[in-house]
Amino acid sequence: NKLEISQVSLVIESGLSSVTVTEVLLFYNSSPDRIDTSHRSLVHALPKSMENFTMIQSSSGPEIEHQIDDRILIINHVFPPGNTQIIFHYNIGAWFGSLNIQREFNHSLDKVSVFTPSRQLQIKSAQLIFSGKQQMHETDFMTWKGKASDSNQLKFKISNVPVYNLEYIGISGIILLLLFLSAIIFYRNRLIMRDRI
Repeated sequence: NKLEISQVSLVIESGLSSVTVTEVLLFYNSSPDRIDTSHRSLVHALPKSMENFTMIQSSSGPEIEHQIDDRILIINHVFPPGNTQIIFHYNIGAWFGSLNIQREFNHSLDKVSVFTPSRQLQIKSAQLIFSGKQQMHETDFMTWKGKASDSNQLKFKISNVPVYNLEYIGISGIILLLLFLSAIIFYRNRLIMRDRI
């Protein structure tokens, strides 16, 4: 294939009870001609529970035509010879400061890199190798590289996401309500038993 994806970068930044993921897809057109994918669309799987998808249009090129169908990003674009970057971002909610992400790719995992600002999030995965720090836009990022494997699924856990205090208040309220209901049911059953005697 004369058009192939040569690199996928996931930049993950923390929000309140969520993370923002910016994906950078680097495509390489090895032919001397422009390649139009409108007749054979490119597809890229997105994670479950993704929200607020935004395509970041390139200032140098034409608008990137796209649509999302059941978490599959469909890209129709004319790719000039050489490299083309397609950039977009979305949010994923975190529950109690952590979340698990599972991604499926059409290529080997060694083309995938993960970045997160230093001293923010913690990332754990048997499929990622820590590869040091890198500075982008005057911010220090921790970087991980995907291990080459037969699997095209990448799984990793993110923790240390800041949370709304309301999450904990809400759960405490539910627990108290359940205890209260349990106590009512217990005393009601005792009264019924006593009336039978």
